[in-house]
Amino acid sequence: MFGRAKASLGLVKTAPCGSKKKATAKRGPRRPMGSKNKVKRGPGRLKRRSSAASADLGDLVTMVKELQRERDEAVAKLERIKETPRVETR
Repeated sequence: MFGRAKASLGLVKTAPCGSKKKATAKRGPRRPMGSKNKVKRGPGRLKRRSSAASADLGDLVTMVKELQRERDEAVAKLERIKETPRVETR
């Protein structure tokens, strides 16, 4: 038996209804995005990248075009392989 079932039977201690709303109302609004007091990330987590550090849109477009060109070449090669006559050996 877990959670609500234990609480309904009185086997575990529970907080009164609505106590979470009161606690968050007392605390006030959360820290705004980009505030000076940054929270440290846990060990082993990568640092966040800023938008300036990410790749430019032009670089992404170039990469996509190159991938499409490579895909078209591969499809053309497969079509040529499919069109070649098969040689039967016995």
